[in-house]
Amino acid sequence: MSLNINQFSCPGCQQKIEPWVARRPQFTCPACGQVYLSNYRSSLKRSVLLGLFVWIGGAGLGALFIEPWQMVFAFALEFGGLLAFLAAYLFHRFSIRIVSKSDPNTVQHSR
Repeated sequence: MSLNINQFSCPGCQQKIEPWVARRPQFTCPACGQVYLSNYRSSLKRSVLLGLFVWIGGAGLGALFIEPWQMVFAFALEFGGLLAFLAAYLFHRFSIRIVSKSDPNTVQHSR
């Protein structure tokens, strides 16, 4: 199940937490004071690297197996970036986790 960080609510008191607050590495619920840890930034960095590797790796594999390298280069510029962005977006979307600082094994999902 993916976590929609734009609709995150505190599981304890159901208070809606603003998206810009939930993107911080550590934030507090304004109503009940529960402290949460978010991996938003590290997930974003990993997804950007994954997208870059997908783009460069796809272009490299295409250049190895497809004969006119100019065609591979054009395809990588036109469609490779879109495919890499899609891979990065999906990875980022499904790798965001927000956990309670008091119990780091409990994954909190939005409601």
